[in-house]
Amino acid sequence: MKKLRGVFVVLCVCASAFADIASYIDQSAPAWRYSANSTVQGWEFGTNSKFPAPDLINNPYGEPSIMIAPTKPWFATWGGHQGVWHLSGVVLTDIANNPVENLYKLVQVQFVWASEDNVSIPCVTISANLSDGSAVPETDIVLLSKTDTQLEATQMPSAGQYWYHSAYLFKIIPNPAYESISVGSAIVIDGLVIDTICIPEPLTGCMLGIMSLALVRRRK
Repeated sequence: MKKLRGVFVVLCVCASAFADIASYIDQSAPAWRYSANSTVQGWEFGTNSKFPAPDLINNPYGEPSIMIAPTKPWFATWGGHQGVWHLSGVVLTDIANNPVENLYKLVQVQFVWASEDNVSIPCVTISANLSDGSAVPETDIVLLSKTDTQLEATQMPSAGQYWYHSAYLFKIIPNPAYESISVGSAIVIDGLVIDTICIPEPLTGCMLGIMSLALVRRRK
């Protein structure tokens, strides 16, 4: 079911690599992807590595890290999908970002999952630290939206009846240098994509716009 349409482009400005990831995992690519101050990283879990390299990455601020901490094994095929982890544990990621403490950051988390026991649902959490080492208060990490899209049937006895695609959108105030994202519970997970963007102070954004306009006029 999974196919990596592996076209890699190396950018001279940030040495980041672009690749495709299965469309059923990456169903909700945000409009900001590949724009200034943004990052994207994705994993398809095509092997049993607990520290897999990204299958999709464009992050000029550093390599994201991921650790899969399951209590059950990886399956090459399960429920019609290829490369899935039976968690009953967590997937932990650390995403490097623009270190400037700007106005806020948006973080979108997408993944495909099924319940292991027809009862459990995913648990998604974010923690972040400011440049001085202090933690961003939980009240300043806000879930803006969450969508769950039913996919095809798993046809697996005692497991959840359907696969789902979930997308969570968070807002972190202010922009931290990095954030830690965990996805866990008694679920089977098939793929993960994380997009982030740092939103600068209004004055900074305005100044950038003015500078860009001045540059265009100067070239003309």
